[in-house]
Amino acid sequence: MITRQNTRPQSQPPLSLRGIHVPLVTPFTAGGEIAAEALEALAHEVLDAGAAGIVALGTTAETAALDEAERDLVTDVCARVCAERGGLLTVGAGASGTRAAEASLARLERWPGVRAALVTVPPFVRPSAAGVLAHFARLTEVSPVPLVVYHVPYRTGQPLDAGALRALGELPGWPG
Repeated sequence: MITRQNTRPQSQPPLSLRGIHVPLVTPFTAGGEIAAEALEALAHEVLDAGAAGIVALGTTAETAALDEAERDLVTDVCARVCAERGGLLTVGAGASGTRAAEASLARLERWPGVRAALVTVPPFVRPSAAGVLAHFARLTEVSPVPLVVYHVPYRTGQPLDAGALRALGELPGWPG
């Protein structure tokens, strides 16, 4: 995991990923709708148990199966709970390509409490090492929040070895 520091023009302190940040599943009703009350209870439960933050819309959250309105609902619920409880909120904003990831990151402006974005190498595209660097370089330019590179090689088909992570760390805007 590597993070880029926040360039969001707000009075938030620098990002600290200390402690446990729990990726939440997305609960559903029997009818297939998002169970917002159950999601809210789950978010409270993990923060009550001592988590420093929650991760919404990660790969444990059925993100690929949710439409935009459903992803917004999940983010709304998690942002509200984190604001009430002082927890840090990270939101999955990865996508199948750079332009789609840019759009996903831009949407995070709607939730000022979002502290970081979880972003993968584009799945299915399988870019070269240079393509991976270009992808993250572009995202660092446009992201309103720090990026957390989420390494999921079985989903992306692209392993990020130590050399690739070092190269990402050398991109402008990433901590040294």
